Amino acid sequence: MSGNAEEKKGRMAGRPVRGSMASSYAARMDAIRVPHDRFRKAAESIGRTIQYAGSLKEVPCRMFSGPAGVGKSTLAEALQGLYPAVPSREAPLDTDPDEPLVTAPNMPVVVLNMPTDPNPMNVCRAILEALGDPDFDVGTKASLEKRLERCIKHMGVCAILLDEAQRLVDRASVKAGQAILDWMKDRQARSRIVFILVGLGRLRNVFGDPQIWRRYDAVVRLLPYEWRDDRPESNDKDRADFLGLVKAVQRKSPLPFSKEVDVSCPEADLILVGKRFFSASQGRPGLLMKVLVNAAQQVDNGRAPPLITRELLAVAFDEAIGERPEWPNPFSNGWRGEMCPPVEDDFQPPDIFANRLPRRRGRRSRSSQLADARQSLRKR
Repeated sequence: MSGNAEEKKGRMAGRPVRGSMASSYAARMDAIRVPHDRFRKAAESIGRTIQYAGSLKEVPCRMFSGPAGVGKSTLAEALQGLYPAVPSREAPLDTDPDEPLVTAPNMPVVVLNMPTDPNPMNVCRAILEALGDPDFDVGTKASLEKRLERCIKHMGVCAILLDEAQRLVDRASVKAGQAILDWMKDRQARSRIVFILVGLGRLRNVFGDPQIWRRYDAVVRLLPYEWRDDRPESNDKDRADFLGLVKAVQRKSPLPFSKEVDVSCPEADLILVGKRFFSASQGRPGLLMKVLVNAAQQVDNGRAPPLITRELLAVAFDEAIGERPEWPNPFSNGWRGEMCPPVEDDFQPPDIFANRLPRRRGRRSRSSQLADARQSLRKR
């Protein structure tokens, strides 16, 4: 059955068809990428570092941190586009001269997420899987490491970027996290590659060993934009950069913007409209796009005409972010220019127990009560 026929049949049956919304307004909005100034500088700094892979005895590693939604994962995604894998070439993946040649891509930059259960072998397997090794989960520790070193050498790997690197401290003990960094240090020394860690600020808590810390250049912080001043004549660079980001997104948007929310419209109050978008996103590109993608979904679902209006953005904010007392909906009629709450401190550990109900003192568990009852029967 052809793709179009399958899609039509799935819709008639009321079943979702994977990939059927690829050309939707929401998918096209979600695909928008704006290489803003901070993003570009971070990518350029990585490029200046990885060009020395294999040339320096101890090539420096890099670490990028910042709160959620500032573009860290988008940066990782963009690096793969800047350093794409060459489709294929013949390369021996073993030192044995009798080993047959196999087809292996040239992959200068490998991008993957830190495993959810991080330990040295899980990281090794994840890297091998990202390199396309079909047997990434087969073998002993020594054989996996040997295979990884061969792949790095023959596939031309210069850098390995691990996103969500805060899992080193969120999902593992500090000791386990340091064991992974120590394993990475050995791989770097043997293969002379660059490791790039990308994650939340609390990632720094795992760097207790100066022998590991000295291998990393200064941490690059990726931060949200700030809105310091409402005066039109202000020279606030952060505010100007954020407004430039919104304008660039609007130019690429698959849906037109009405005059009341168009920051490029001469008739619009630039500061008022810009502050609405800022207060909806906390100055984070990720949250800005989350609201706009939700607005596009409303159009796809027939709940709004194909035009981005303030009323549509109010609905999208409620669904994507959620209005609350400390964060009023900036697109609603009742908004009076209140600023959004500050961005969370990404250096703090996650409060995984925040939503758990406190245990009432004095009340014993059912198992404890049964154990006491059995003990009482024995005494009789």
